Amino acid sequence: MEGKTRPGEKGFAFVLFGFGVLVLAEAVKMYQKDPKVSSYGAMPVFLGCLLILFSLIIIIQNTKKKSEMSGQSFKTQLSIGWRHLFQIDVAVMILLLLAYSVALFLGLGFVIATPIFLWVSMSYLTRKKYAMNLVYTAIVMAFVMLVFKVVFRVVLP
Repeated sequence: MEGKTRPGEKGFAFVLFGFGVLVLAEAVKMYQKDPKVSSYGAMPVFLGCLLILFSLIIIIQNTKKKSEMSGQSFKTQLSIGWRHLFQIDVAVMILLLLAYSVALFLGLGFVIATPIFLWVSMSYLTRKKYAMNLVYTAIVMAFVMLVFKVVFRVVLP
């Protein structure tokens, strides 16, 4: 409980709470279609409740802490918090995830889009070892295909 909160920490707890509410709302819709403990909507409901509960605990704990930016204007706090939370690597990874999602949505396919995403993101984050990242990508893809296609017989997008 002691110490100060980092820039953006208090606001991010509220973002997590809002995300938890959205997850729970969508999960309840899924659960209503098949209201059983073993249904496909049960786990998302549970996880949505946990996300809300834990974010509320963080919000309550943060009210007892001072911020590193105490005394500054809200605009300044927002600007510093935004820059702290979304540093360049985080922003690039968010953009890569969005591009990956769009590629899947447009029908590129899991088997094509996923290795490209994995290799590009690993290469960006390590900023070297491009050939080794191809090996890692192949290993991850082989494992994913084995587990999901062979063992669980999941139809991948």
